[in-house]
Amino acid sequence: MPGVHGLEMVSRMNSQVPDQIVIGISGYGSLNVRAAFCKSGAFVFVAKPLSPNELRTIIEYAITRPCGRIFKKDLGEMCDDVVGIWCVLHDVAELLAEILAAVGHGNDIAQELLRHKAKHLVNDSISRLGPGLEPVDILRSLYVRLRCVNRLARIVGRLGVQRIGTFVQELVADLQRIHPRVQFEFVNEIEDIEARINFGGVVILAVAELIDNAISAIHESGRVLIA
Repeated sequence: MPGVHGLEMVSRMNSQVPDQIVIGISGYGSLNVRAAFCKSGAFVFVAKPLSPNELRTIIEYAITRPCGRIFKKDLGEMCDDVVGIWCVLHDVAELLAEILAAVGHGNDIAQELLRHKAKHLVNDSISRLGPGLEPVDILRSLYVRLRCVNRLARIVGRLGVQRIGTFVQELVADLQRIHPRVQFEFVNEIEDIEARINFGGVVILAVAELIDNAISAIHESGRVLIA
C-alpha cells in the first residue's frame, strides 16, 4: 500500500467504522509486531505463511466472537498491559487449536493423554492467577508448556519400526530450540541394531514425557542427561 503503513491503515479503518473486525497479517511475526497490530485495533494477528484452511479458521474465529471488542475493553479496565495479555491469549488459543487438530477425537491412549495434559496445564495456570501475580508472565509460561504438548502431538503419529537412538536425537534437537537454557546430554550405550522397537504412540509419548518432566524439575535451566 504505497504511502500508507499497515498499522496506520488499521487505525484509520477502526476510526471510520469502529464495529468492524480487522485481521492483521504480516510476514513479520515477532511479539513487537503482534503487539503493535493489536494496539492499533486489529482483532487478531497472524504471521505468514498460512494455508487457505488456516485463513478460513481465523476468519471463522473472528466473526463468531463478536464479544471480542468488549472483552478487550474490559481487560483495559482491569489491567495495565491489555495488549500483552490479548496477544498471549491469542497465542495460547492458536496453540490449543493446533493441539486439538493434531490429536483429534481419536480413542488412542496417547491422544487421550495429550488432551488431558493440555487441559491440566490450562487449569493449573488459571489456578495460579491471583493478587500480586503478573498474568502475562503466567500465560506466557503456559504458552511455552503447551508448545511441548503441541510438539508431542505432532510426533505421536510417527508409528512403525524406528531406531530409538535416532528418535531421541531428533527429540533433543527440538527441545534445545524450545529450552535454550537447558544443556542436554544424550548417551546411547546400546547398538542401534539392538534398539529397534515398534513405536506406538504411547511409547513415543512416554519417552518424551520423561524428558519433559526432567526439564520441569530443573525449572528449564540446568542439565538433563538422557542415557
